[in-house]
Amino acid sequence: MYPNLFQGDLAKTHQWELAREAEQQRLAASASLSPKRNIVRLAISKLGVLLVGLGTWMKRVERVEQSPMPVTGNL
Repeated sequence: MYPNLFQGDLAKTHQWELAREAEQQRLAASASLSPKRNIVRLAISKLGVLLVGLGTWMKRVERVEQSPMPVTGNL
C-alpha cells in the first residue's frame, strides 16, 4: 500500500487518517444538532432583548411618576 514508508510512518499515517475520520464524524453529528441549538440561542437572545426593553420602559414610567416638578398646565 505504502511501499516507500517505514512501518512507524505507516502507523502514524493510519492514526492520522483515523483521527481525521473521527473529527469528520464529530462535525457531522454536531451539524445535525446545530439548528436546534441555534433556535434555542435565538429564543434566549430575543427574550433578553425583550426583558431589557421592558426594564427600560419601566424605568421611564417610574421617572415620569416620580417627577419632582409640579404639572401646572402653563407652557
